Parts: sequence; structure tokens; C-alpha cells
Amino acid sequence: MIRAVLLLSDFLAPLEYAPMPKIFISYSRADLNIVLELERALLAQNVDVWRDQHSIRSGEQWPKAIGEALAACDAVLLAWSTNSA
Repeated sequence: MIRAVLLLSDFLAPLEYAPMPKIFISYSRADLNIVLELERALLAQNVDVWRDQHSIRSGEQWPKAIGEALAACDAVLLAWSTNSA
């Protein structure tokens, strides 16, 4: 986990001058605990995070919400694992 956070800080360095960069997180629900740790690390770096469970409102059409979020974000964090296959 520490290695992932260090890699994230290297990635975020170019974004630090932007007003609160926004990152879309794509993940498998089976990896939710790890993704929540990554999300907390990003939030601690003043990064705005888009994650489906807290960003899609009840009754909202999720394909449209995801498409709009992808267009509005500065970067996508793909949490790839054996659960993603």
C-alpha cells in the first residue's frame, strides 16, 4: 500500500498547480477496501475523487453519470487486480 501512495504522489505532482484536481476511480467492488485506502490518500492530498458509490445519486442514470464524470475528471485511476478480470 505504501508503494501505491508514493506512486500516486509522483503522479499528482504535475496536477498540484491545478485547482483541486479531480480523479475518477475505476475498480472492482471486490477491491473496495483497498480503493477506500487509495481514496483517503488522494483526499489527504486535496484531490477531488469521483467514485461511483458516493458520486452517483439515487435515480440518476449511471451510464450517463459515468460518462459525464469521465469527461470532467483530470485523470482516471484504474485499480486493476485479479478481481477486475
